[in-house]
Amino acid sequence: MAIRCRVVTLSFLLSTSACVSTTRVQRPSYSPGQVRVVETAKGAWYERVDGPAYGPGSKGLLAAVDGNPPAVAAAKRSRKARIAAAILGGVGAAATSAAIITFSAGHFSSQPPTDPDRLNLAIAGLFAGAGISDFVSLSLASHAERHRWNAIEIYNQSIEAPPLESVPIARNPLPLAIEGLRADSPASSEPE
Repeated sequence: MAIRCRVVTLSFLLSTSACVSTTRVQRPSYSPGQVRVVETAKGAWYERVDGPAYGPGSKGLLAAVDGNPPAVAAAKRSRKARIAAAILGGVGAAATSAAIITFSAGHFSSQPPTDPDRLNLAIAGLFAGAGISDFVSLSLASHAERHRWNAIEIYNQSIEAPPLESVPIARNPLPLAIEGLRADSPASSEPE
């Protein structure tokens, strides 16, 4: 029973400490004044196509979309969700650490615990709290990304795109070639 409990505990520990990464590629066509994201080793920088670049993080996003109230509101929602996700991620890490320390102190000490069922219940509670905290943290981080891209899209849609140049449509040369072949064929020539 004790080995099964340790295996379950360690597998739960490994599953809650996994990292999740999300990526999104924005459309490459930009009009002057629109905001685009430049990914660097230091984080995502925001820059306007014909203007300045803004720093990484939520403050850079807020500065980049400044002047468009709906985009600023979406950027603020993204910032709040990122802060909450970071806090809950820290709570989850602390609960996981507390569970590991409690597990180590209770099961590997020289004196056996006086109430092992209560100790196992406390460890399971800490791991469950860590798992829930990590799940909510990842959910908030996902929502923060969605609000970040929404802020950029809202801002970019408010910028008028320059008019497209008119491009003449090329005529298909195949019907002309077929008509030329018909004119040159012997069946189309009149008998003498």
